[in-house]
Amino acid sequence: MFLVYGVAAVISNLIGGWLVDHRSTVAVAAMSIGGFGVAFAVLAALASGHGHVPLALLCVVVAAWSLVGWWFNPAQNARPLGLAGAQGPIALSLSGSAIYAGQAVGGAIGAVALGGGAAVLAASAAACAAAAVAVLLLTARPRARRMEPAAA
Repeated sequence: MFLVYGVAAVISNLIGGWLVDHRSTVAVAAMSIGGFGVAFAVLAALASGHGHVPLALLCVVVAAWSLVGWWFNPAQNARPLGLAGAQGPIALSLSGSAIYAGQAVGGAIGAVALGGGAAVLAASAAACAAAAVAVLLLTARPRARRMEPAAA
């Protein structure tokens, strides 16, 4: 699974960079987080079943999760750089801090959800992804919401 996830992550980073060059960073980030949500919903459905999950199917879902998940990094790095101008490095450090804070909150939510089993954990992750897309879209500048190539 780590190999599948890792190979898909490398491919995804390349795709994410290309997408950021050709679409708005908000659109790329929203597609990434939305894809996370879909992957987690599929994992929740697989985990809630009472039968055996074929390894090939699990590999496909994990690869899809990694593919859409790693689009987020180039988009998230481009957003504060584009907004902060000369203060870009400081904005990137704040972005990094926000990511770590999100991981801490996600870990706490995951710890609570884990008691309900794998299906509840994956469903909670899907719900968090939906909330993240909502926050992203609500906080995006109107110009950045359009599906236009990013400014150079």
